[in-house]
Amino acid sequence: MRYAGVLVLVLLAPLVHAADAGPLNADRRPEARGDVTLFAKNPRLVHFRLRMVEASITKCRRLGFYFDFAAAQQGIVADDAQAAFVDFLIEHDLARVLADPQIEATPGRPAQFFAGGTTSPSMSPSGETQPGQEFGTRATISDLSVEGNRIRASVVLSVKTLDAGRAIPTQAGTNPTVLTRKFAAPIEAISGDTQVLGGLRSHRHRGDLSAAKGEDEETVLVVLITTELVGEPNPATN
Repeated sequence: MRYAGVLVLVLLAPLVHAADAGPLNADRRPEARGDVTLFAKNPRLVHFRLRMVEASITKCRRLGFYFDFAAAQQGIVADDAQAAFVDFLIEHDLARVLADPQIEATPGRPAQFFAGGTTSPSMSPSGETQPGQEFGTRATISDLSVEGNRIRASVVLSVKTLDAGRAIPTQAGTNPTVLTRKFAAPIEAISGDTQVLGGLRSHRHRGDLSAAKGEDEETVLVVLITTELVGEPNPATN
């Protein structure tokens, strides 16, 4: 069986902490200038840490661990025990970190992070040119606003990995398929909090499909987002 194209897993999480924090302080109302929103007072710098973790439910069950991150779809604030549990899974090879980018942004200025590359263009067996595909980690922070210690933003985190097991035939041999895992959601958080969002499960079969041999593995995708204000607050915002 041949596989071609790009496999995409998308996690869309709803808005968390739906309570309205009220309008922006009058001293910090945005000024619209063209397609860019600028703040009249000194904008706050916000540090984001985005961790995408894939946990193996199959391995955990073998060891007697039963957990369900489905509740995290709504976004929960992680306490020390929950954060330590995720670290425990990683340290004992029950989960792996797919991406851990850190990025800083200010209101009115979208920020981006990228670490990766692009595969070489290739020629299909039929003679068609296949463009190169991007792989690596890309993060985007947009629509950022800060009021006091409350932070709102739109977060997109995409992780593209090369999968040689699903190679695409070319005239020169084969090209690996790009497997994409993507998280996109608006968030609302208090500075210093870590939010956990997850619940996207996937099933994989490792082995020979034609012979019905191999191993089934169930995994769940979890995203941890830590936001923190950098520097001293502007007195006008308090």
